Parts: sequence; structure tokens; C-alpha cells
Amino acid sequence: MILSEQYKALSKPNFSIMLELLFSPSSFNEIYLHLGHTKESEDKLKYSIRYATFSFMEPYEVLEVPIEQSIAEKIEEILCESKISIIPQRYSMGLDGHSFILKVNRGFNKIEIRWWCEPDEEWAPLGELVELIFSQLPKKLRDY
Repeated sequence: MILSEQYKALSKPNFSIMLELLFSPSSFNEIYLHLGHTKESEDKLKYSIRYATFSFMEPYEVLEVPIEQSIAEKIEEILCESKISIIPQRYSMGLDGHSFILKVNRGFNKIEIRWWCEPDEEWAPLGELVELIFSQLPKKLRDY
């Protein structure tokens, strides 16, 4: 899991985090990202994804990718309007494959959802969310 020093490197002053996502592929490397925004002016926000890849063999580097406001709005729509079951009907686990952890905070409210491989039908909006976020990342990360 990510060390607090590495986690702090993703945060920066005036960066309001909409969500955090940890992707752990079976290769034991991880991609950790924050989607958020900074205030460009009083009425305009600048959205971006700050991310780092972590592995046992390589040092991490924090990078940032700007995203269009329309993409950020679609992500927020998925987060705010999706209806998902708290507990999926199917019990899933495994030894190989990838996993995700999604964390969302709003004020004092917080949710953390973890799933292995592809989300169950009840959690399909989370798969759509991850696809949308990963579509904004460089190709080498999408193939991770």
C-alpha cells in the first residue's frame, strides 16, 4: 500500500479532490490518482488528474493531466446519480487479477468501495467511471 509520504506528494495547495482511485494490477505495480480541480478564477475551475505509479523496482513520479470540464462533469454525474447496491449479490475473490479502491469525500461524508477485476452488474457505473478516468491518462498507463 502507499506510504503517507507518497500520498502527500499527490496533494498540493488549492487542489480540491473529487475522488481518489487506486488501481492494483496483478503485476504488483500500482497507479494511484486524485481527480480534482483548482480555481482558475472566481467562476472558473481547472480540472486535472494527478497520478503516480508505484512499483518495488522504480521510484515514483507525480504527474498531472488536465481534463476537460465536460469530462469532469460526466464523472461527477456518475458519482452523484448512480444507484448501486451496498453489497453486490455475487461473492467475488481471487488470487490473480487487478483490484480497485475508490474513495470519495464530500464534507464529513466519505465512502470507500473496493472491487476485484470487473465490477458486478450492480456496480456497473463504477466500471464506467474507471473507463472514463483511464481514457484521460496516457496510453502507456491504460495498457498497464
